[in-house]
Amino acid sequence: MKNYLLALSLILCSSKLAAQFTGNSKVNEASSVSQINNCKSQGDGSYEKNCIKWNYGMLVRGAFVINYERLITDKFTFEVGAGITYRDFLSEFSRSTGYFSTNDLKTETKIGCYFDGSFRYYFSEGLFEGVYTSPFVRYRKYNITETQEDNYNLPAGYKFTECGLLFGFQEEKDYSGIWKDIYFGLGYRILEIQDKNYSNETLKYYTESKKYKYPAILFGVKLALPF
Repeated sequence: MKNYLLALSLILCSSKLAAQFTGNSKVNEASSVSQINNCKSQGDGSYEKNCIKWNYGMLVRGAFVINYERLITDKFTFEVGAGITYRDFLSEFSRSTGYFSTNDLKTETKIGCYFDGSFRYYFSEGLFEGVYTSPFVRYRKYNITETQEDNYNLPAGYKFTECGLLFGFQEEKDYSGIWKDIYFGLGYRILEIQDKNYSNETLKYYTESKKYKYPAILFGVKLALPF
């Protein structure tokens, strides 16, 4: 009888200890999950509402551009950009600007201006991350002046006004805090140039303002830093 009571006491003690251990484990597990959720909401930058960018893809167009993106909602943002221009050698090489240099004229290039604006909608993750679409407008002006022998200045610059629709993808690069924004799309471009001609009567060059409109394929890449 004594052995039976002793065994029963041991069983009851073991059950009580097991129940206490299980309860403590659940409390610790719930505490750990709570800590992880707090880290996600506070420590990984999910709620950063601003993003500064360098559009280094525009360097091939002779433009140095800085962009700023701002959250409106989790998936909807707006972006503006500004910068300076020098020469669009890519367009000049293809003669699409109508500009060409001549040995008998002295060429002077001055800094021009760049502006752009767009809205974005992120289809997937949001908060600056994932696949997006973006209607945009963009303006680029290149200031070039040529001087003839009689010191007559000949305007030879050109400017682009563009609008269109972009598709892109933005994500953090290797958990470095630096993000990459890759985009492409279709646009409508208006090119205004000073068409240069030579007069056999005056033996001088002269220019005529001309405007061209045509579709354009757009692509580029930016480095971004949310804050």
